[in-house]
Amino acid sequence: MKQIITKKHRLLLHEYGGKKKVAFTVVEKERRKMFVTENMFVQMENILKQVMRERKCWGRIYMFMPDHAHLIIEGCDEESNVKKCMDLFKQKSGYWLSQNKIAFRWQHDYYDHIIRSQDELRRQIKYVLNNPVHGGIVDSWHEYRYWGTEVLARERIMEMLRRYGEKFVVDFVTDFKFTGG
Repeated sequence: MKQIITKKHRLLLHEYGGKKKVAFTVVEKERRKMFVTENMFVQMENILKQVMRERKCWGRIYMFMPDHAHLIIEGCDEESNVKKCMDLFKQKSGYWLSQNKIAFRWQHDYYDHIIRSQDELRRQIKYVLNNPVHGGIVDSWHEYRYWGTEVLARERIMEMLRRYGEKFVVDFVTDFKFTGG
């Protein structure tokens, strides 16, 4: 088995606080294919949404690939902390996997990157959306089933894609301003 090298996060916990936008990548410990059924995706998405509500965060976009997940999570207000949100997601989803006797486990740590500009956010969204294409799973990201966003219902995003095209959807998701709390 390939050894996974982890490192400590270079930023302090408080640097993830407030209305930060952070791109995360979490990986199944042994790179086994975890997200290949609708049920597994729905369970993880439900846990993610619950944790984001608890931690006052929201998901701009998330993509569950077979052996890893990409998520762009943002704080809703100054009390939010996106790192605490991600840590709790890993804890609760790991507990659910254990309780349901599913042998998958997350790697101990994860990759994160604080997004500091709209251009960088747009690049990250394109990267997340096109991950199944780069992985050779589908020809176009919207053919892949295991993604979501809290910007709009998935059906509305797909309708926008059909009517206005991919660039419009990426721009819409990038420029969306969260006003909830």
